[in-house]
Amino acid sequence: MDNMSSDCTSAETIDPRDSKLPISLPALETVSETTLRVLAPNPSPMTLDGTNTYVIFSDDFSSAVVIDPGPSTKEHIEVLESVVSKKGAKVRGIYVTHTHIDHAEAVAKLVRRWNVKAYAHPNVCHLGYEPVVEGRSITNKVALDTIFTPGHSGDHMCFMDQSGNLMSGDHILGRGTTVVAHPDGDLARYLDSLETMVKTDYRSIQPGHGPAMDRELGQEVVKYYISHRRARLSQILDALGQLEGLVTVGVLVRSIYGELKDPILWAATATTLAALTYLVSQGKIVQQGDSYRLFS
Repeated sequence: MDNMSSDCTSAETIDPRDSKLPISLPALETVSETTLRVLAPNPSPMTLDGTNTYVIFSDDFSSAVVIDPGPSTKEHIEVLESVVSKKGAKVRGIYVTHTHIDHAEAVAKLVRRWNVKAYAHPNVCHLGYEPVVEGRSITNKVALDTIFTPGHSGDHMCFMDQSGNLMSGDHILGRGTTVVAHPDGDLARYLDSLETMVKTDYRSIQPGHGPAMDRELGQEVVKYYISHRRARLSQILDALGQLEGLVTVGVLVRSIYGELKDPILWAATATTLAALTYLVSQGKIVQQGDSYRLFS
């Protein structure tokens, strides 16, 4: 995630979630009659409250699938198993929005423990996942719609349950903005995926981190994300103009964000590299070795 947007103060980049969402999340939350959210115990500056794991049941509660099982901790796994057993269901599959460790660390253990298959983007099938096809899939009576949303990572997807609740992974967060980290992160694809989200019919956004948003607020947030990224691109161009000549990423990051420490420094640097790569592809700037300058 990238929570460093306070220096963009134009009306277009004011976060519409300000004062509208809870400051903390319950450990367990009912999303719909057949969908539950379980908060993993892995809070951090990068994971916000922790990873949101979703359990989706079939209408008759005989089957369930787990989306983004999160960290491989005994505590979290026991909570997931308790949630499923209380409904009398059996886990039939595991899905991941993407394979970053905070979303997928528990997958290998749970595949063996539950004797199920794990499903992910076709790009990562070499890691042992079954490929997910975009569109509707049904796993033992549990139906999900899959939308490919590359950008945050090359293998990112969103899933929607049959009530229209969109599990957005790291594509849209409940707080702050998403890191698009070079080289796996691709800003051009991320902006395209945000435009896809504007056109998607959903009831709510259930993010991988942070609180949920209803459709009205969700659409405002998606548009804010687009404006935020455009503002960052303008900020980089302005900074390159002021610094003049060839500028390294480190100098550019300090000029925009000030002095930072990891993991925020890493996030700012990786996101800035993705933005620079995008601007090079657009013919706005020129790269020479590890430095950049405005196109002249």
